[in-house]
Amino acid sequence: MLRKSALVIFITLFSSLAFFNFCSADTSGKTTTAKDFDPNEDTGFFYTIQKGDTLWDLSQRFYSSEWDWPGLWEMNQEIKNPHWIYPGKVIRVYLKDPTKKIKPPEPKQEMEPIIVQPPFIPKFAYPMIDMVGFIRPQTIESLGRIIKEEDSNLMIGTDDLIFIRPASEGSLAEGTIYHVFETEPVQDMETGFSGIKHLIKGSIEIIEDKGTYVKAVVKKTIREFREGDRIMPYFDREPVFEVVKNPQTIDAVMLCSEDNHLMINNGFIAFMDRGRRSNIEQGHIYTVYQDNLPLQSSNTDIFNNHKEVALEPLIAGQVIVLHTEEDSSTIMVVSSRYDIQAGDMIN
Repeated sequence: MLRKSALVIFITLFSSLAFFNFCSADTSGKTTTAKDFDPNEDTGFFYTIQKGDTLWDLSQRFYSSEWDWPGLWEMNQEIKNPHWIYPGKVIRVYLKDPTKKIKPPEPKQEMEPIIVQPPFIPKFAYPMIDMVGFIRPQTIESLGRIIKEEDSNLMIGTDDLIFIRPASEGSLAEGTIYHVFETEPVQDMETGFSGIKHLIKGSIEIIEDKGTYVKAVVKKTIREFREGDRIMPYFDREPVFEVVKNPQTIDAVMLCSEDNHLMINNGFIAFMDRGRRSNIEQGHIYTVYQDNLPLQSSNTDIFNNHKEVALEPLIAGQVIVLHTEEDSSTIMVVSSRYDIQAGDMIN
């Protein structure tokens, strides 16, 4: 089913409005009162306006078409007048639909000077990146296990106090923040991939060492804590990073989502079976493909003989790499035209 929903960081269709006024950057130092995109709070692609930038020029440099600039303005409604954008302002940007064809420019009779534009490199912000899981060949060593919540409450939330049994003496240090996690096996029968999914449930801070147990305060929960949940070091990751749109071919497979959704759509965190060994890095953008199966009636000729018809794959969406391991990567779906599923191809 064609998906009509999308992250706030994207717009699916833009009207083909043709405005001939240029949107020049004001260098007077005036600031806008509207709230800018905040990489510490907001998720999405963004770009910081430089002196001399215009929405027209940015549209040409990023989307190879000046006429996509109304889409940029639509995404950044705090810009009251598109003719004036200010250096230092952070604006939201979107990924171009990989299925959209760009009309080549008409050949010109006269030679024009070639103007080399500086590279337009957007960035991606994901403030919750410290909480994304990962897949490794073996389970990471546990530093301890949750015994119970201080008041024996079944539901454990932010600021609650909990007791933890350390794996060994000194394995959990006072004043240190740790991740709480659980694991489950991941296996793909077709590719032979196997590993252990580490699902991060939140973070805690050790406040007191009692010898045989430690006392901790819950800093953040994104999934329910339970008795027996394990403790591992806190992985501090950079929430803002540059985007690489055209990395090399990888021939990867979508393994699963963090929470094993059957349909993996916009904003979902998932995993693929390629990582650093395949030169994959944080910020790489890849396209998700699905088999394009012909209708049953098209598989026979006029004599009712069965025949195979190979169709080119469907483009189902795009993903961005958030974290890499040696042979796997954690990814986020940033656009989806169809419901993405485990087993879909990524390239």
